[in-house]
Order: sequence, then structure tokens, then C-alpha cells
Amino acid sequence: MKVLLVGVIFLLYATLVSGLSLSPRYRSTFAQEAPEKIGGGLLGEITDLIRTQSFYKPSAEDLKEFRECVLKKAFERYEIPKGTGLKENFVVESCFKFDRHARYETPSEYKESIRQMRGDPFYGIGIQFSLTQDGSGVFVNDIIPGGPAEKSGVLEEGDIIVAVGENINALEPLSGKSTQEIVNLIRGKKDTPVTLQVIRGNKKLPPVVIVRGEVVTKEVESREVESGIGYIKITSFQSVPLVTKEVVPVLEEFARRNIGAIIVDLRRNPGGNLGVTFQFLELFSPLSFSFLLEGRDRDDKVIFRYGADGYGKYADWKIAILVDERSASASEIVAGVLQRWGAMVFGTETYGKGSVQTVQSLSDGGALHFTIAHYYFEDGETPEGVGIGPDVEVVREETASGAAVKGVKKPDLVFEKALEYLREELGKH
Repeated sequence: MKVLLVGVIFLLYATLVSGLSLSPRYRSTFAQEAPEKIGGGLLGEITDLIRTQSFYKPSAEDLKEFRECVLKKAFERYEIPKGTGLKENFVVESCFKFDRHARYETPSEYKESIRQMRGDPFYGIGIQFSLTQDGSGVFVNDIIPGGPAEKSGVLEEGDIIVAVGENINALEPLSGKSTQEIVNLIRGKKDTPVTLQVIRGNKKLPPVVIVRGEVVTKEVESREVESGIGYIKITSFQSVPLVTKEVVPVLEEFARRNIGAIIVDLRRNPGGNLGVTFQFLELFSPLSFSFLLEGRDRDDKVIFRYGADGYGKYADWKIAILVDERSASASEIVAGVLQRWGAMVFGTETYGKGSVQTVQSLSDGGALHFTIAHYYFEDGETPEGVGIGPDVEVVREETASGAAVKGVKKPDLVFEKALEYLREELGKH
């Protein structure tokens, strides 16, 4: 057993994410390769990375089953004859039975991930969406404030987009398309129009047109709630400049306003970059601390110890944290560490992901995400499979009773409980 101190390089490149998919460039290689063949093509490259670096140390039999699974599903899912290529964005999550967070990114997906990490601009319509359960289109989850969609006023949260095109005569149905394919259709050059076919409720609307523009996605929202109490919502820890460019300016402004208590909202935060996570925690660190990563090299497991020496600038602040079942990975680290430093956690049990993935670039320009470590708090506990339990369990009304009625804003009971707690801590009645 080795004990190592790991520096900033590992911190900046290890990420906490989940998911998986396989690539267009090596389609024919997959199709022609026999399941029992060892090595060769992108599949061989992926197999070798998992064999030599995976935390789970899959056996030879595991790897053989993985390769056979990929090849078998390629032909079953798309009903294509052997000798032809795989379809783009072929997804085989179930083949990674030993690593539920392993996934492949196509070159275009990997390029987009890098863009997000850097915080580079892009041009689109400014919505967040998810695929519909039947695969017929995408569900509009959120409309980004200040974006083209909001400015146009033609889309609403809850709309389903079923076709996209450059004009009404070039609409492409979204059925069967991957998330990245849909993103590529919606995005484009600045000031160019994109046409959408939308279903609202059970009604098919006339095609709508939105002019693409720069979409500014902020990972941080903030406001002063009342005298002495601030609110900061962090949607992810993905962007490398997050802490220096977005979080620190907010906290400095809070300090100028004599705010000494904050609500940190991590609901629906899926995680992000481990280095960014530690930068955030260091702002509130009351003392030096240890964080354990149980990893593996090729021969044995290693315990990685992280420490943030010194006293965080905002360590004396009272903190209430909001979480839900979609708070995962990096957000669970933040909630768990701050909870151990005395912060109160409100909401519901978090997702339960206590593992760390690395991102390895591949020869086709894509990338492979797979697990290289499990993490533990200083007391030896981990959220893996169990999540972070709230100190005060509060279920949001819309979660308990179904979707909110359009136009009727329901109270945020989790926020209200946290605010009540901070008022009491500050002696406000």
C-alpha cells in the first residue's frame, strides 16, 4: 500500500462525470473485427485502457465479454450486415457491467466537452433539453435567461421539439438522433435562423423560427436574499475558471455588503472537475483537511491524500446547503465536506456517486471516460451507493405532488427551511 500526495496535474484532469457511447471513424474496424481478436482498432484501444488503468481491474473474461457485447449489439441494434460500419454515436453502456460510469465520447462530443470546460462561447438558441422517453424529440427543460429563445418568446419550458432545420422546407425529424446530433442541428453561425417544429401539450404548433445568437451559460447564480444573508446557486463544477471568474467575485460582493451567511444551492448539480471542487472548498476551509482517493496503478491500490493548508477567507460564514437526488459527484464532495465543517444540509438524499473518472483521448479524436478511483471523506465514509444524507429532510412540493401548474409558482420549501435556519443562526426573528 502506497501513500502519495497528488499535485495539481491530477486534480485538473480527473473529473467526476457519468455516462457512455462508441465512434464513427472506426465503424468498419468494429464491424470486421472478430469478438475473440485481442487488440486492433478503436475497440482494442479502449479495451487496453480499461485493462491497464481501470479501478475495477476487470478480468480477462470480463474484457472478452465486453468486446463480444459491443460487437453483438452493433449488429442487433441497427440490423446491419457484417462488413458494414456502425452508426454514429452507437451507445453500449450496458456492455461496461463492471463500470457504470464508463463512456465513450465521439470527436464532436469531446470537442464540446473541452469547450464547456474552457467556458468558450457558442451560438445557438439558449435552451437546456433532454431526450424524450420515446426518442421522438427533445423536451425543453429550461430556457436560458437572456438567450435567443427567451428573447423570441416562442418557446416555453415543457415544449417538445420534434424537428429542426435551416428553414421550413429542410426540417429534419429528431427521432432516433443522439443528443450531440441534435445539438449540431440547433447550433450554427451567429445571426442565422433555425426552424423548429414544436409540440405544446397535445397540439402541434406551426413551425417557429429563432435567430441564433451567443449563448452565455453561467454556472453561478446569486443574489442577496435579505440583510446579512446571500444565495449562490452552482449548476456544475465543470468550467476550470469557475471559482476565480464566477464564485470569488460573488463572495467578495457579499462581503462588501456585510453578508456572513449564505445558502449554497447544489440541486441538480451533476458534478464536474475535481480540481475546481477543491478550489471552491478551500474558500471555506476552517483548517487543513484530508481527502482520500483509493486508486489503482497496474500493480496495487494507492491512497491519495489531498490537503488544503490554511484558513479559508470565508471559513467563519454560516452555510446552509440545498441538495436533491440529482446532486452528484463533485456536488456531493462539496456537500459532504462542508457538512463535516458544520454546514447544515437541507433537501433529500443525493445521487450517491463516490467515484472518480479520468478522461483519456483516443486516436480517432474522441475520448474515453472510465473509473480510476473511489473517494472517501476524512472519516472514512463515502457517498458511493448511499448519497449524502440531509440534516433536515425537505421534499420540494413539485417533487412530492407532480409537476407545477403553468403560471403558478409553488413555494420552494427547501429554500425556506434553509433561510429560517440562517435567520436563527444570525439571531434574526
